[in-house]
Amino acid sequence: MRSSERFYQWLINNRVFGAYVRNYIEGRGMPTRIKIFTILLLWLTIGLSITFGVQNIVIRIALICIAIGVTAHISLIKKRKVEDI
Repeated sequence: MRSSERFYQWLINNRVFGAYVRNYIEGRGMPTRIKIFTILLLWLTIGLSITFGVQNIVIRIALICIAIGVTAHISLIKKRKVEDI
């Protein structure tokens, strides 16, 4: 995002998720339902990757550790009411 002004502008002005990205960057928080959806999607994709895409046990463990870290990070983002978006 920071290496390309064009990509940054596209990202923060995106009609689908631009408001969420702007709110995150500005420290204004994230709605609870979006947090839950994000964490569920994270674990679904990591789980599918571990099950079908990766055979190496070290990489599987690394993916689980990354998912735990990202889950903790998302959980610690302050809550924001949906109406505020």
